[in-house]
Amino acid sequence: MMYFIAYKNENGKDFNGLPWIMPEGGFDDINLAINIKNDFIRRGFKDVKLFSTKNTDMFEQFDWDFVNNNLVIE
Repeated sequence: MMYFIAYKNENGKDFNGLPWIMPEGGFDDINLAINIKNDFIRRGFKDVKLFSTKNTDMFEQFDWDFVNNNLVIE
């Protein structure tokens, strides 16, 4: 399982209707992903969400629906 962070910038802007995603290759450590997600929130990013997937080949197709359907419950 790989973990990703979806977010909007500090002004609430996403990427033409798609979330900004970090990192491109995903995290394999959930604790690291949670820590970075919390850091993004502290730094003022908006709609910061942690999600997971087994298929990292879909990276460029992650949209808000995909993110919301694959949220990690902490």
